[in-house]
Amino acid sequence: MIKHQGKLDGIIHVLGALFFLISLQLLIPNKIIEYIIFVVRVLLFFKLFVYVNKSKKHFIWFYLLLFFYYLFYGLVISNFFSFIIMDVLSAFSILFLFFINDENRDYVTEKSLNVISIILGFSFIFSLIYLSVYGFRPAEVIGERIMFEKEGSNFKIFYQSVGLSLVLLPFIWFVDFKRKLAIGFAFVLFTGFNLISLSRGFLAGSFISLLFSIYIGFKLKKLRLTYTVISSTSIIIFSLLFFLNQNKEVLGTTLELLKYRVELVGSEVEPRDLEAEYYFKDLSYYELFLGKGMGAANLNPFGVQHTETGLMMMHRGENNLIMKGGLLFLFIIYGLAIFSLIKLLISKDLFSNSWASVILIFLLLERGHQQYSSVFMLIFLCLAISYSFSLKNK
Repeated sequence: MIKHQGKLDGIIHVLGALFFLISLQLLIPNKIIEYIIFVVRVLLFFKLFVYVNKSKKHFIWFYLLLFFYYLFYGLVISNFFSFIIMDVLSAFSILFLFFINDENRDYVTEKSLNVISIILGFSFIFSLIYLSVYGFRPAEVIGERIMFEKEGSNFKIFYQSVGLSLVLLPFIWFVDFKRKLAIGFAFVLFTGFNLISLSRGFLAGSFISLLFSIYIGFKLKKLRLTYTVISSTSIIIFSLLFFLNQNKEVLGTTLELLKYRVELVGSEVEPRDLEAEYYFKDLSYYELFLGKGMGAANLNPFGVQHTETGLMMMHRGENNLIMKGGLLFLFIIYGLAIFSLIKLLISKDLFSNSWASVILIFLLLERGHQQYSSVFMLIFLCLAISYSFSLKNK
């Protein structure tokens, strides 16, 4: 019997409820759902805090020290209050760094996978309805990559729900058949969406996720060149070829535009780098090292749009972390992530490679668009780091 198993189950079930509510926003874009999500995230934090305080009390003081400093500084310099609240919620998620230990790591991994992956099936269904209602169309020009026929779509929810399939796919060998289907269908839908919306970063993330999944499958001897695998693969390939032939004109345009976007890498003035230039040129040394605290805002998104409140994020992940907490915060998050990635890659533990892929995908996506504000991407990063520190050093 695992210590505090009831508390562990309670936290994971609340986590599942949170994921379901976020996905439900695809169907019900109502403020009431947002308020319920806020309450659930606060509840999740308190349940997690009680558990961590019992199991890893000697680490909690450092987290609380940074938490209250960044909150206090954000309030003192009068950062926008709504942005402060959102950053507080993100800081709550970081507490998952202390969730896994050497006793519960397999149980937490399996339980979390079973709960989240089955809800991902609902996310997939909600996403299909969402895309059909708002009428998503493939990109026809570089400047308008995400096209909906109906106004009012909040496509960021799509990324935060079905997009979780990127980090779940490398775990597909550890769940039952219906959960495999949920992860697989969600992954195909999300990858297809990013193909026709010309998203370089998420397509690269899909490639890494698929590569790790295949590698883990062969390593575990769950993916072998059997008659079933060959016949299933053949059916998928022929179905795909039929689909490509039926939509060859649209897909031809999409692939040409995607090829053009890839060729532009390194040869264009990147708006994400331009906004960083505007931000850092007037930044004090103090805020460079310790950041602007919770609620910090980017007043020049992409370097051209000066607004009163700005955006609550910088587009590149490393710049966003510096804006929030300075080089100190960047060093903590990325330092832990890189150290954990190396540790997981050399480990022979059952789930090590799957958790390593989570960190690698997170860091890759951060180069295109910050993931700190994405609830479950941040939670899974923290879980991966926590898992790595639960492994015995050799």
